[in-house]
Amino acid sequence: MLIKNLMSALFYSAYYALGWIKASLQNIKLGNGARISPKAKLKRVSYVGNATIGAGVQMGKGSYINSGIIASGVIGDYCSIAYNVIIGPTEHTLNCITTSPYEAKDL
Repeated sequence: MLIKNLMSALFYSAYYALGWIKASLQNIKLGNGARISPKAKLKRVSYVGNATIGAGVQMGKGSYINSGIIASGVIGDYCSIAYNVIIGPTEHTLNCITTSPYEAKDL
């Protein structure tokens, strides 16, 4: 079990290191704790602080996140995401007039 855990830790370290390098080459300012999937699409993002960015995430130009987790989703241009935010661990339906679970009605 120890070997399996070590191998898993090494894999994820290398995986996020690749994402960190990719983001660095795009001139994104990165904080010490930034963990970025190499599959994330970060087009001209300004800053990723102590945050984890998942594989399916897209972030637009000028957007930034201080800390937290973006597991999935599309973040538009010039979005300011505050500290300790968690986005996308579960999804809501997008084919309704509203995303409120109390008022959602299919279109």
